[in-house]
Amino acid sequence: MLCTVTATLGCRGDDGDDNPDTDGGMNGTDGGDPGADISIQEVQDDGLASGSQVTLRGVVVVAIDKYGTSRKGSIYVMEPEGGEFSGVYVFLKGAEATGLKIGDLVDVEGGVKDEFALSEDTSGDTMTEISAPEGGAITLTDVGDGTVPAAAVVDPVMLASDPAVAEKWESVLIKIENVSVSSPPTDEGEKAHMFVTGPLSVSAEMVELPDTIAAGDCYASITGVVNYFFNYSLLPTQPSDLAAGGTCLPPEDTEELCQDTMDNDADGFTDCEDRSCALTAACTVDDATVVKVQDGTIPTSRHVEIVGAVVTAISEDRENIWIQDATGAAQYNGVGVYRGSMPNDLEIDVGSIVDIDGVTAEYNTDTQIVAIAGGPALVTKTADPAAVPAVFDGATFLAKLADAGDAGEPFEGLLVTIPNLTVEEVDMTHNEATVGDGTTSIVINDTIFAFSVPAVGDCLTVTGIMAAEDFGTPRRAILPRSAADITTGTCN
Repeated sequence: MLCTVTATLGCRGDDGDDNPDTDGGMNGTDGGDPGADISIQEVQDDGLASGSQVTLRGVVVVAIDKYGTSRKGSIYVMEPEGGEFSGVYVFLKGAEATGLKIGDLVDVEGGVKDEFALSEDTSGDTMTEISAPEGGAITLTDVGDGTVPAAAVVDPVMLASDPAVAEKWESVLIKIENVSVSSPPTDEGEKAHMFVTGPLSVSAEMVELPDTIAAGDCYASITGVVNYFFNYSLLPTQPSDLAAGGTCLPPEDTEELCQDTMDNDADGFTDCEDRSCALTAACTVDDATVVKVQDGTIPTSRHVEIVGAVVTAISEDRENIWIQDATGAAQYNGVGVYRGSMPNDLEIDVGSIVDIDGVTAEYNTDTQIVAIAGGPALVTKTADPAAVPAVFDGATFLAKLADAGDAGEPFEGLLVTIPNLTVEEVDMTHNEATVGDGTTSIVINDTIFAFSVPAVGDCLTVTGIMAAEDFGTPRRAILPRSAADITTGTCN
């Protein structure tokens, strides 16, 4: 008995879900014979224009999205013989493939070819899909039981590094073997993803990635379908697709490997740029200072030990501190230290003298020192506060302080005071305010301390840490440390 499911869909918007690429009509009229049956390989061929009507016969269902919400109910289908270019994604937003199961043979009728990419993606790569024409519907007809093609074994390094290789396996069921986790899952639910040997992204769009996965974990194999969204990634379809064990590449963590100019463990980082090299002599800087870290004398991903630094600020959760060399306030003499999930009971205060052991890094264009995975404690207090840390006088430097480019770089991480500011704009949603002197403006926000947002027109003197931020647009911000850092001033 044949089972038919009809899904009526409109065009997709760019609100975070899929939307049609601009080179396709999406109206089912730009070519293609509505009655013609074609193969998936023909759909994947660039010779078939986006917007062409598509009819597939007897293709096998290899994955059904039953996890999360954004693409739930959509399916991946393949030609029964498998191989390169043999798979395609069928977008069924809001209409689950009711009654279908993995291995069913189906006819797909009424859809059109769509080359999908968000407008923000300027790479030129797209995801080939079958979706409903505007105002139309896709009809799925179950025509019998089939066999899921064996997953092709693909080199994860080639898959991650060469878009032409990844394109061949788009929407195809594949397997990568003997890979290790270079970066454990980030985010939650269907947005979670991790990086493995390649470095290849493995996404949780169709199945949960356990939160117990850790860097260095080895998998004998990971099976899934290949998807494209800003980059190519592998989507496991069920928990058993992640098979632990196997033999993985050894970590890049010896003097020899950390100086051979090769990415030996295929995690995307070479020699000292690879965090696992941090503790080797080749990647350790012996005479490190805050100024050398901040002014670029010491590159990123170098192991540093800074002795006798003074704490200038501490975040409320105590996961972040800011330090300067004890020599006082000067350009480049300030940097943030991220302690992360390390114990937050460290008894330090503003003014405490500390030793730092960590790795230099850049996060959202902000220079930081971060923890060494598996290494020693990052922050060690050596003396109690003896004096208030020196504050850089920003009275005549606002234009440079606020400059998101090179002119602002010397002040990043510094504890500064800026007088005679007027509140120009407030953002209650993000608990921040824009202040300025009539010529130059800068943001104050609550990254360190949750202050009460002042009113437009208030006159202020603001003290805080200068930070680099990048939320789509690079900018500088000043981060007050307490209510005492925001006082009444004189407006210019």
